[in-house]
Amino acid sequence: MRKPAATLLLGLALLTGCTVNEGVTPLMVASKQGNLDEVSALLASGSQVNQSSTFGWTPLMFAANEGHIDTVSALLNKGADPNVSSSEVPSRFETVSGYPPSNALAEAVAGGHFDVAYLLIERGAKIDPLSVAKAGGTGEINLLAHMKSKGADFNLYSNNEFWPTALCCSCKKGHLDAVRWLCHNGAKINTVQGHSLPLKSAIRGLHPEIVAYLLQNGADPNIPTGNPEYHHNFALGDAVMESPSTAEESRRLLRIIRLLLDHGADVHRRDNGNDSILDRKLVQRENGRKYDAKHPTADQPPKVQERRRISNQHDDRVISMLSAHLSKNSGKP
Repeated sequence: MRKPAATLLLGLALLTGCTVNEGVTPLMVASKQGNLDEVSALLASGSQVNQSSTFGWTPLMFAANEGHIDTVSALLNKGADPNVSSSEVPSRFETVSGYPPSNALAEAVAGGHFDVAYLLIERGAKIDPLSVAKAGGTGEINLLAHMKSKGADFNLYSNNEFWPTALCCSCKKGHLDAVRWLCHNGAKINTVQGHSLPLKSAIRGLHPEIVAYLLQNGADPNIPTGNPEYHHNFALGDAVMESPSTAEESRRLLRIIRLLLDHGADVHRRDNGNDSILDRKLVQRENGRKYDAKHPTADQPPKVQERRRISNQHDDRVISMLSAHLSKNSGKP
């Protein structure tokens, strides 16, 4: 039995934050729900298969987002265009956080709906940089290989800092096998895309094994991803100034810092305030002491106490590590 359009529209509003006055149609709702009978009936009654919402989402994109392969197939059979790209969905207070531009293939890949992704590619979806980057984030080597066979360029920037390139995304998500495969298949290790670099992506993901692999295979720890006057635009600055929440995070960060130092990260660099990274870390540690003085640890909940203890111990170890490295290399420029 067909559901009333009002019920369908309410369902989409609850699922996505979209509303009727944003151009959402019953076909879009039915497609997102994977209601094949409803989709078929709406198409038979004249619903436009490529009509888009206010922000450019089509029924095919909604179906791909949810992984409804039968619905995706039905829409494609009726002429759905797999290469429509949406615009950015703006954030709205207490309703939806916003959503970047996308397309059906990128939605299928991001959701892990690989059967849908293969179908879309087979039916003419272009292998765009965003979809390739998201494929890297899944670590799915077979999909990456299929994309390569269709002409994918692993070094094109997606214009999305959250999903810059396949290699950056694999590094951040911790997919070491995919990182190896990408590096062996043309992905460049030392190319900055936007403000992203594979080495920094691995650091931010807290993956020392990937940091080690990249460094062993030619990653340069002294390439800036932004203004070189700021430490955080370098790999070492990123790692040193990070504050761990757990003992495991601290362990990973300490190993990453050691790897960077052992592979030539410049600990002597000065920022725009003429401070070294050690100077910055000492300031951070002093600020931590001031905070602890104003907010005695004993007055904090147990979880906060544990986090402060871990953070303080971590900072002390980082300072000791940097100091020892500077002392050992004091004769170097």
